[in-house]
Amino acid sequence: METVLIVSSVLLWIVLICNVFLTLALVRNANKTATQAKPFTPPEGLKEGDEAPVFTAQALDETTVTQEDYSHKPALFVFIAPHCGPCHEILPSLKAMGSQMADTDLVLVSNSSLEEARELAKEFDLTLPLLSAPKPQNPFFTDYKVHGTPTYYLINAQGKVQATGNPHANNPQWNKLVASLTKQAAAV
Repeated sequence: METVLIVSSVLLWIVLICNVFLTLALVRNANKTATQAKPFTPPEGLKEGDEAPVFTAQALDETTVTQEDYSHKPALFVFIAPHCGPCHEILPSLKAMGSQMADTDLVLVSNSSLEEARELAKEFDLTLPLLSAPKPQNPFFTDYKVHGTPTYYLINAQGKVQATGNPHANNPQWNKLVASLTKQAAAV
């Protein structure tokens, strides 16, 4: 009986030592993986110089709008969502900006249904063109590689992406673009 107790104690110590080594190996592996992890990079959208994809969307009056309707001059498309807080924050500045732009169309594109887009327009008293392109049924957001709202694309008169990014007051690219577009309008 005493031999059995000695053997079981030895086996128990062997299992305990193996467990300690396995735990240390797991910790070491986890630390190595954490230091090798790549930083988050947001998915890429269209790049400057890319051809703007053809699109179809609905205006609030239920007319069908296509890329062809905006091919006569540059168009600034701002992609928004009705339940997006940052989108709501920029809408007042977009309204003011839209009235100051002469050579560029400022168009809002919502990923919502026509009814939700109408409610958004009513809530914020929007006079800017607002297009409805519900994601499940309309590939507008997908084709333009919009991964989050708000996002903007400035499309030049030749149908190429001229600028892209996030329309936020702390974004220097956006501020430079706004200044440029409103300066052009002031000079006209």
